[in-house]
Amino acid sequence: IGVMEHSNKDEVLEKLITPSDVQYPSGLIGCCNVKDCGPQCCLTVCFCHPCAYAMAMTDATLEYNCGKTKLSGYPAYLGAQAFLYITSTCCVGSVLAIGFYGYNHFVLASKYGIAETALMTFFKALCCLPCMVIQDMNLVLTKESTTWSIAPGMSCTPSIKSPLEQLITR
Repeated sequence: IGVMEHSNKDEVLEKLITPSDVQYPSGLIGCCNVKDCGPQCCLTVCFCHPCAYAMAMTDATLEYNCGKTKLSGYPAYLGAQAFLYITSTCCVGSVLAIGFYGYNHFVLASKYGIAETALMTFFKALCCLPCMVIQDMNLVLTKESTTWSIAPGMSCTPSIKSPLEQLITR
């Protein structure tokens, strides 16, 4: 009783060790496992976080419904974050930030087929919001096959072209 067959045991171990397509590409505290991570992504997250997050959400094509109006795209995401930063000096801003990023996290999980409860999303947003935001950005970068950028057409990763090739293509 309770003895697994050898092949079944290997399948279970494989599922535990190997991430599948229905999981996040990096863990919650997996900042070093983020796609294209290096000095550029660290600097981007530290100094240009709202812009990089807005670009990731633009790549994911999320939409917000405000009554009969649908908001989407880089200006909408950047504007929402600007509102959060302006109101962050009071407790209301912190609650709104948890709601905004938590909502986006939940919508992204649903969009990419990741099973996550609203309660789990709430606790992630409450306990480790910056890690959750990076996890979301990495999810979009991986699923949409994009790289770090801070605005449309402005990548954060260095160009492979030489300076002379860059001048010629301008």
